[in-house]
Amino acid sequence: MLFSFLTVAVLGQDISRHEADSLIGILNKAGADTAHIHSLLKLALFEIHKPGEFKIDLDSAAEFINQAKQINKILRSVEADGYITLIEGHFQREKGQREQAKASVEKAIQILRSSSDKLQLGQAYMELSDYYDWQSQEQLPTKMQLVEQAVNSFKSSGDAERTAFSLRMLGEYYEKAADFRKGDKYKERLDTALNKLNESLVLYQSIHYPKLQGVYVTLGEVYSQLTNFSQALHYELMALKAAEDVHDTTMQLCQINNHIGITLALLSDYEKAADYFKNALVTAEKFKDSGTVYLLATNIVDQYTRINRPADARSVLEHVSKNYAPPMDDIHLRARTAAAYLSVYMLLKQYHLANSYCDQLVSMANSGKIDPADLNDIYIRLIKYYLNTSQYSSALIYLNKNSALTDQSGDPIRIANNHRWWFSLDTARHQYGSAITHYLIYNRIKDSIYTVTKSQQAQQFRVQFETEKKEDQIRSLNEQAKLEQANLKQANLVKNVTIGGVGLALVIAGLFYRLYRQKRKANLAITQKNILLERFLTEKERLLTEKEWLLKEVHHRVKNNLHTVICLLESQAHYLENDALKAIENCQHRIYAMSLIHQKIYHSDDIEMLDMGIYLPEFVEYLRDSFGRPGRIRFQLAIDAIRLDLSHAIPVALIVNEAVTNAIKYAFPGARQGEIVIELHESGERIGLSITDNGVGIDPAFKTAELNSLGIKLMKGLSREIKGEISFRTDEGTRIIVLFDRNPLNNSRQPIILSREKETAI
Repeated sequence: MLFSFLTVAVLGQDISRHEADSLIGILNKAGADTAHIHSLLKLALFEIHKPGEFKIDLDSAAEFINQAKQINKILRSVEADGYITLIEGHFQREKGQREQAKASVEKAIQILRSSSDKLQLGQAYMELSDYYDWQSQEQLPTKMQLVEQAVNSFKSSGDAERTAFSLRMLGEYYEKAADFRKGDKYKERLDTALNKLNESLVLYQSIHYPKLQGVYVTLGEVYSQLTNFSQALHYELMALKAAEDVHDTTMQLCQINNHIGITLALLSDYEKAADYFKNALVTAEKFKDSGTVYLLATNIVDQYTRINRPADARSVLEHVSKNYAPPMDDIHLRARTAAAYLSVYMLLKQYHLANSYCDQLVSMANSGKIDPADLNDIYIRLIKYYLNTSQYSSALIYLNKNSALTDQSGDPIRIANNHRWWFSLDTARHQYGSAITHYLIYNRIKDSIYTVTKSQQAQQFRVQFETEKKEDQIRSLNEQAKLEQANLKQANLVKNVTIGGVGLALVIAGLFYRLYRQKRKANLAITQKNILLERFLTEKERLLTEKEWLLKEVHHRVKNNLHTVICLLESQAHYLENDALKAIENCQHRIYAMSLIHQKIYHSDDIEMLDMGIYLPEFVEYLRDSFGRPGRIRFQLAIDAIRLDLSHAIPVALIVNEAVTNAIKYAFPGARQGEIVIELHESGERIGLSITDNGVGIDPAFKTAELNSLGIKLMKGLSREIKGEISFRTDEGTRIIVLFDRNPLNNSRQPIILSREKETAI
């Protein structure tokens, strides 16, 4: 599960040093009136909100407040009295006198209610709301009520910016209230949050307010809670663009990137989600916010474990733990960190290291200090750990606890995932009827949330956002070029007029008129042709885009189906052993090889070709992690950036899978160390693949039998499929060489140079 954080936004009341100096100049000339009082109180606020806590600043603020009081003794203004009392509340709060400060603000509200100054009344309501904690389920309703009163006051005063700000905060609080009290009013509160946020957005836009990223990101979060992930991603990307437009480098940029990552993860785009989480991490590290750093690190780890990159996940955790103190005082972050380590070590199959983190999570789950969202995440990690270690009775205990928790939450995503874990447990216990029932429920809920249309819309929003950024850059360059071209034309025109004289100008004007008529006719013809051509190109581009989306969707569905098969095989593997278990594991590796290809194609701009220079290293890393390699086998890769179509890429990947799997299993018995070398080179249209190990080789006594094994037969059949030639050498280890053409009709015999052989003629 992924975690976010709420924006803490403050409506700025401070003034700049320049404004303060101007006010001091005005005070020296002003008379004793309410404008004088207002200026004094603004200066008091300036001193109160100065960075740091210095006695001289507070003394200056106290002096300004006293001067305002003395003037109002003469004027007896109710509005001024209320404003003075409000500023006294600010002053007392800065001095640490919280209870006195709160009482002053409450008194200011009582005074201002009877006055006509609705602006200061709204300020007072907002100030009083700060004394209530939005993270407290008991205090949040009071806070919301005060902000609602502030909204009404600001509306009455006609201050659009403050009204928009308070509406935005109210939208955030309604969203938080919905999260606290999921149930009958859950959707109603979220709908109210959307209404408040949209009203805020319209007001901000009416005054051309540029910093809209806070409203956009909150809208995205609300739509995410409503499981409308395409709309959520749309607003979150708008928030990122708004932040970039105003050069926002604050922690709000971190929040925006984190929300985009969460939404992409919910849409199963784990690699892209990890990228946005890493962007957020850069900002958090810049501000040295260690709590947020740990939260984002665990979000990144979640994505890496989902795409089977445990080494990268462990690297992130090591970086964070090395540079930042562990969050010992925050049980939420402690739970997240322990869960992250547990997931990584489970994926690496290092259960002896995972066990201590499992014990930590059990202790925290039983402490009674964990909120429901964290508790749900802990239960899932424990269930997965107990399933992987065949402790089914323990898994059942926490699955029953998680069922009660998810049913109470009413969250469809959590409920669906809980049925998926029931399916895994029932499969492991051979209760297949119940397993199928849970799996069907899981799929039904998931399909109701994640439709193909939503996924495609979200992808389009992301692509459109990235495209618009590039178009803005190009548009800026074009405008600059047009400006320079216009200046050049103007200079030439002035020069020609000066040199030609009046008489020559008339002759030239006549010629220009004639040329203009001719050019106009020619331009009209060209324009018509361009319109026809543009329509043709637009239609062609639309058809190509539709084709690409359809092909990408096919690859996406194939990848998902293959992943489902892998999960089913993994579930079956828990209760199989010996040859049956080995067969299941071999099938998993072969299916993963194909699944990874479809995943790479789905995320690539080129939907027809696969770059083996990127694919093979990642697939070999997966094989190495899958066998829990203790470090005694080294891999050497020399892979050219060769782009193959699927008809060649899949057979090559499966040949590598068979060869590497056999080498890891049989070439280095006992604690023997060794090396596996994989090469893929291209010369012209010819491609050479070599997998070499320096292991024990094939036993001569069993050579014929081993060369006729299922894996060898599979490699031979795959070689024939790509019209290639395969050979086996067993001196000083084992070497498998496959030579094939890109074009099966090519008769070239161009040599391929491999590292362990000067030249191999084909």
